[in-house]
Amino acid sequence: MLSLISAMSGALGAPVARELGKVGEVTADAGFLRFLVPRFIAKTKVADTYGLLKAAWLAKPRPAMVRFEFESGPGQSSRLVEPYRVLLRSGSAYLVGFDVDKNEWRMFGLDRFTSPPVRAGSIQHLRKVPKHYESSDSMGFMKRPGEPVAVTVELTPVAVASATSRLWQAAQRVEELAGGAARITFDVTDFGEVVRWALGFGKEARVVAPPEAVALARTIIKEIAAVYWG
Repeated sequence: MLSLISAMSGALGAPVARELGKVGEVTADAGFLRFLVPRFIAKTKVADTYGLLKAAWLAKPRPAMVRFEFESGPGQSSRLVEPYRVLLRSGSAYLVGFDVDKNEWRMFGLDRFTSPPVRAGSIQHLRKVPKHYESSDSMGFMKRPGEPVAVTVELTPVAVASATSRLWQAAQRVEELAGGAARITFDVTDFGEVVRWALGFGKEARVVAPPEAVALARTIIKEIAAVYWG
């Protein structure tokens, strides 16, 4: 448990260390099981952005809305957001907030902020974070408007043990195939999340459904190939 707390403290460097205080300074070296996580560096873009968002949430007499520029597709846009929490996943930090202009809940990667968040008035009526944003699933973590779609990845025997020994999503389905291969299916609103996961296994995993996800995988592979071979 102390090793886990120490790892949590290191996941975002200074921001999380401030949250955990002295408890986060416990060394992880004594335990048999160790947690290796990438660490963000204090006084960097993400750490500073986190600090500003937390200060807005703690503003008195009411939490404050924030305005910031955000990288969106090929360009950037100005967002007015009610910030409710920051989530850590795989060494990255994401703001869960209500986008006032778009009138919908959104997630914003802190590394894609192109300007520091500044306070823009108080939140008059606090909202309840939707249930699906409270999920502890690591797959399906990224949220987009619309209903979840089943995305299936076929795994070679080399990747099966690694991919199927972990619960990536409570709703995941695993189908065993001949010769030790398998298929794993996730319900997501962002195809790219599963495609990037599958590409992490190299040639040992292949996105097979739906066609839109297969097309996205092919596009990304072509773009990667172009980087290396022109």
